[in-house]
Amino acid sequence: MISLDSSSKMSTDAFLAVDPGEVELSRQASREVGREEVFSVEERYSTDSKRSVELARQGTVTSIDVEPESASDEIEKVAVELLSREKQWAAESGKALGAKTVTFFYSICYVVNQIYGPGVLALPIVYQQAGIVPVAIVMTYFYLCSCFSSTLLAEALTMVPHNKNFERRVEYTSLSRLLFGKKWAFVHMLLVNICLKAYTMSSIVVCSQTIDAIFMLWSGKAWILQFAPTPGWTEYTDLDTLYSDAVWGISVGYMVNLVLFFWTCVQNLGFNAKWCQTTSFILLWLLIAEFCIQFIMQGEQTDAVPVAETNYVQIIAIFIFNWNIPMFIPSWANEKLPEVSVNKVVWFSGFISYAGYLVVAALCAYANPLLQFDNMLIALEGPPYPMW
Repeated sequence: MISLDSSSKMSTDAFLAVDPGEVELSRQASREVGREEVFSVEERYSTDSKRSVELARQGTVTSIDVEPESASDEIEKVAVELLSREKQWAAESGKALGAKTVTFFYSICYVVNQIYGPGVLALPIVYQQAGIVPVAIVMTYFYLCSCFSSTLLAEALTMVPHNKNFERRVEYTSLSRLLFGKKWAFVHMLLVNICLKAYTMSSIVVCSQTIDAIFMLWSGKAWILQFAPTPGWTEYTDLDTLYSDAVWGISVGYMVNLVLFFWTCVQNLGFNAKWCQTTSFILLWLLIAEFCIQFIMQGEQTDAVPVAETNYVQIIAIFIFNWNIPMFIPSWANEKLPEVSVNKVVWFSGFISYAGYLVVAALCAYANPLLQFDNMLIALEGPPYPMW
């Protein structure tokens, strides 16, 4: 890793001066830099050297014995490599990485979809267990924390040299290594990936079980491809039995989920935001509207939700799970158009999600006083639904 501090004869701007057309590395440019700055450049930007180079502004060596000329040569070598990367990204515009095409509306769709995770299905019963006031207070706290964290993370991305307006594609891993160093970045990214895996697995389970429930509603049956103890197709007439039976297999719901969403995983974010995320966003709010109408038609029972209770077992876990949007910010920032405001997207998306959470979960909790399951969709399987 190469480190350049404020005493460096070659400025960090000259060190990382990479434009799509040319590299400007001159001592004249370095002499014009008068501000103090410290940047740590990732090891992957260096071809051969793993040593640290610290040069005094006047050409004296402060830490290890390296000639200013040799350091300048190495800096130039690194900058040329960076330029080749920039040219490669430009050449791939419209192909693997794609051009930056995510508009303000697509950005709203993307961020809102990340907030509405599987935890929203458990919020109605949390209303009944904890009370409406504690839920509102905790949700407000996580809304503010999540939005502030997201905007601060985006600001950290802009502090990477030559990325002030998200010109480059700086991923979470790169930023972590830049800020924390290789060892601590490994720990940080390990925790981030554990969180992502937990989020992804729970989302897959909820979506797949919902598809199985739809088959059960339409045909009165659900199926599983059984691997053990007896290979073959097995038919069930009850979802509880399907998911509790002591067999190894995969249900049709999981298969449909795999077919529907596998191909989106190999597309770039620009394509996903334009088509998949937008479609998901529209369906999300259509379903929220339908749920609200159903709950209002059913009528509310004012004693179903207390003002405050003492059962807070799930309240923190649900909101941590849902308001985890900071981990998705770097990928989105890499693909958004330059004119799209990070603050406007994050805060507006957070607010409409916050309002939707409060309304639909509260209506469900008031309309169904005897909720017994964490998944509110289970409560909607029986009477009096559907209402028409």
